[in-house]
Amino acid sequence: MLNGPASPRLEIRCPDPPLPAIIGSDYDITWFAADPSPLTIELSRDDGQSWETLVSDTPNNGFWRWNVTGEATSEARLRLDSGGQLSAVSPRFDVLQPMGWVTMVPATGSLAGRGAINLKLRADATVIPPGDYPVIVDVRDANTYASDKVQVIVRVLASAVDAPAISRNRVLGAWPNPFNPATELRFELAAPARVVAQVLDLRGRRVRALLDTRLEAGPQSVRWDGMDGDGQPVASGTYFWQMQIGTDRFTGKLSLVR
Repeated sequence: MLNGPASPRLEIRCPDPPLPAIIGSDYDITWFAADPSPLTIELSRDDGQSWETLVSDTPNNGFWRWNVTGEATSEARLRLDSGGQLSAVSPRFDVLQPMGWVTMVPATGSLAGRGAINLKLRADATVIPPGDYPVIVDVRDANTYASDKVQVIVRVLASAVDAPAISRNRVLGAWPNPFNPATELRFELAAPARVVAQVLDLRGRRVRALLDTRLEAGPQSVRWDGMDGDGQPVASGTYFWQMQIGTDRFTGKLSLVR
C-alpha cells in the first residue's frame, strides 16, 4: 500500500509498488477516503516543487483513470485534495516515454472465468542495442478496473552473422536512464578509434572521467556507477555525458535518482 505524507482519512492506493506511467497510455489512480467530498488530483514532475491540475471536482469514488501526457520525468508525485480538508501525496514514480520497439499480441480480448490465453511479446531488435530490458505487462479487467502487472525481461542478443555493418560512429544512449545506482553508455564504432568519455555536472564541470583509450570497431559500452573522480557517490540530479569518437562529438543527459 502506498502511503505518502497523508491524513489517515485519505489514502492513495495507486499501483503498489508505484509502477511507471507511460506517456500516451492510461494510468489508474485509486484511493480510499472517509470524506465523500469531491477531489482535485494534481501532478508534480519535480518532486513536489510545483503542481499541475489533472482533474478538478472528480467524484470521490476511489478511482480515476489518467491518460498520461506531457514530459517524461523521474520525479513525479500525485496529490489528492478535498478542498483543503484532506490531502494525500503519493511516493515518487517515473513518467516514461513509450517503448515503440515492443508490442503485445493480442493487445485486447475476452477471457472466460478460469480460462487461459497465450500472450506474445514482439520486439524489434533492430532499433535497440543488445542487453536485458525489463517490460511490464499490464492485464486489466475492462469492467471492474482490476489489474495485474507482471514484469518480464526481454533479452536482445548480438549476432555477428545477422548484424548489419556499422557505417558510422554513433552513441545509442544510456541504459537505464533514469538510473540508480549505475548506468551503461552504449555506442558503436565504424572503425578503430580513440574514445574519450566523461560525465559533467550542470555547470559543465567534470564529475568523472569514464574512458580515454583506443577501441576496436563494433558495439562498445562504458559504465558509470554514480561516483565522482574521488570514488564518492554524487547527489541525485541531472548530469551530462560527453563522448568524443575520433573527430565526432556526442553529448546527452543523465538522471540519477538515489
